[in-house]
Amino acid sequence: MGDSVGSTLRAGCCLLAMVPVALSTGCATTATVTVQNGIVYEARISGGDAQHLLLTSEYGVNRVVRRAEVRDIDHPGNVVAVAGGILAGIAALNMVTVATSCGSSQQGAPCIPLLSIGGIMLAGGGTMLTWGLWTWTGSRGMVADTITAAPLAEPPADTAPPGVLLPGPPPPALLPSSPL
Repeated sequence: MGDSVGSTLRAGCCLLAMVPVALSTGCATTATVTVQNGIVYEARISGGDAQHLLLTSEYGVNRVVRRAEVRDIDHPGNVVAVAGGILAGIAALNMVTVATSCGSSQQGAPCIPLLSIGGIMLAGGGTMLTWGLWTWTGSRGMVADTITAAPLAEPPADTAPPGVLLPGPPPPALLPSSPL
């Protein structure tokens, strides 16, 4: 009976250790770009040229924003990276503590599940840290990129008020077909 309770407890702890990783998969990969007039865009930074940034919404709609008008950019991934680093750090400290206390005593068998749980938490935290840093540096790299596109045309002033994304072209199925 005691062994089945112990294995159930270990399995539950392992699942609990993976909860932060599972929750972090729902984090967005879009940047929050705030311009001088207070308009906020949630979009992926697709590159740009020396004077403009090209933003792509989740629907594939592109928006050109002048670099001079950008007040702030909150890049994706930074929160997940910090949370993953904290989780990995706590797991590593826990593993070191368990290993040193088990190494000095004669209790080898009870230490193995604790070290396994610590290893799973360390792997989960490391995964979160890696994904967060990868996403964050990729977004920052796209801002620094000034040669992704040919010089972008200035957005026409009369097409839409600031902050309104215009729809892209209709899908081919909705275009009028020409008679054969």
